[in-house]
Amino acid sequence: MGHLGCILHPLSCVTHAAATTVVSGFFNTLTNWILNSVGWFLTSAGTVLNSATEPSTVIRSATTEFNVLVNLSPGLLMVGLLVATLQAVRHGDGCISGWPRRAYWEYFSHGRSRRSSSRR
Repeated sequence: MGHLGCILHPLSCVTHAAATTVVSGFFNTLTNWILNSVGWFLTSAGTVLNSATEPSTVIRSATTEFNVLVNLSPGLLMVGLLVATLQAVRHGDGCISGWPRRAYWEYFSHGRSRRSSSRR
């Protein structure tokens, strides 16, 4: 509000100033709380990562999980490739079921019959 508005309507000017102060204070407090929370989280995560960076500790604690993953990964890879291949065939992607096959089919089956009938 302008100075003239505050002179003519002082109650409105005070109400506006109070509301602006309250809203501004709320958002400043909220912003500070979020920034402090992020700082606390990053400090805590850094502490955890620094305490677990000893290579022998990490290797010793992850050996069983690593062995399980080594045994499962070829099977999971094959399942993923099979699903991707079936999806590609279903959608007509790639060379096997895409435009090369259609072009071949057009040229060698339909094209011959059209060419031979047009020569007659």
